[in-house]
Amino acid sequence: MDDKTALVLEGGGLRGTYTAGVLDYFMEHELAFPYVIGTSAGACNATGYLSGQIGRTKKINTELLHTSKYKGLGQLMKNGTFLNLDYLFDEIPNEILPFDYDAYEQNPARFVSTCTNCYTGLCEYYEKADMGRDMTAVRASSSLPLVAPMVVMGDGAYLDGGLSDSIPYGHALADGNDRCVVILTRPDGYRKKPSISYLFIKSLYKDFPLLLKSIKDRPETYNRQLEELAALEQAGTAFVIRPSKAIKIGRLSAKKEELLALYDLGYQDAASHYAALQDFLQKEAPENERADTVPEAEQ
Repeated sequence: MDDKTALVLEGGGLRGTYTAGVLDYFMEHELAFPYVIGTSAGACNATGYLSGQIGRTKKINTELLHTSKYKGLGQLMKNGTFLNLDYLFDEIPNEILPFDYDAYEQNPARFVSTCTNCYTGLCEYYEKADMGRDMTAVRASSSLPLVAPMVVMGDGAYLDGGLSDSIPYGHALADGNDRCVVILTRPDGYRKKPSISYLFIKSLYKDFPLLLKSIKDRPETYNRQLEELAALEQAGTAFVIRPSKAIKIGRLSAKKEELLALYDLGYQDAASHYAALQDFLQKEAPENERADTVPEAEQ
């Protein structure tokens, strides 16, 4: 693998358990990428991959998030928010299931987390070197509208990076990479439809018109990204791993056996694609048509 190959991780809440399976297979086979970019749950998965902790994300998703300490009406009544991100980003890594901060920080790979600026509606990209151990940018990227609070960083307020850049391959290519390996959390053929919760979102975030525009445009933006990604695959610039079958789970809730099945599917799909992936990584990157394939916002 050359030093201009990016690993791109889509989000999707608990659907990211699929990605955890893929990344555990990669770690077991010592497959390391020089550049990793993740959105929302993809950013969370990236931290465990960069710390080299095989099985950690699987355990979090299948054992530690099914509790009233993390989500529910009790949290809403107590803290005014459905999700308790302090539990996810403070209590779990520092007390319950320790995160290897040293290994994460010493990993030479560049790591980028996406965040949506609520004032501009645009995606911003934060590097590992700028995050610190509290990983505020990853928390911001994981703050889903309606169920989690905005995260303040500097003069901005931020929510889920997936609202503005669900599959950040464009930034990876614009950031100097020649090609990318993309892990999606939806099966082939999926297309995003308008959200049935948009009216609630519109009411709650009425003071953030540019954020609302990004959310309203998200299905069109996401589906265009899938078309662009297909063109990158055809050109030999992208290698995509996606669920080989549909396992229907919610973004925030699912039965443990469903999540374990999704993790196993990710692990198995990684294994079945691994030989082809090695061929992709060993080939010389194509003479880039990158300027023709990177989304307009990234040029």
